[in-house]
Amino acid sequence: MQEESEGYVVVQVSPERDPDGSKLSGTLNAQLALERARGLRELMLQLLGILSLPLGVVFLLSNATMAPSPVRALLLAGWAAGVAGLAIAGASEWKYRRRRAALLNELGKLD
Repeated sequence: MQEESEGYVVVQVSPERDPDGSKLSGTLNAQLALERARGLRELMLQLLGILSLPLGVVFLLSNATMAPSPVRALLLAGWAAGVAGLAIAGASEWKYRRRRAALLNELGKLD
């Protein structure tokens, strides 16, 4: 049952399904972790896009003027780290999404 009380949403779970409130608390914690992971993934994607522009310019210029190798190596290492960070953030988001879904399934339908 949901009620509005002074601007807050109050969710009550039946005592039979979640007597100590741990399932609901775990579900809410998983939702918060999911939101943080989603934000991190979006940030990593934006940083990767920003870093891709100078990397592309350096590689285009390297064919014409032979840009310094350390600059190319640094940009490429940064881009690879960004891809790795994006993959880790995506995996984290997936993990918390599955955890939240499992906990919601345990709670059953909220009345």
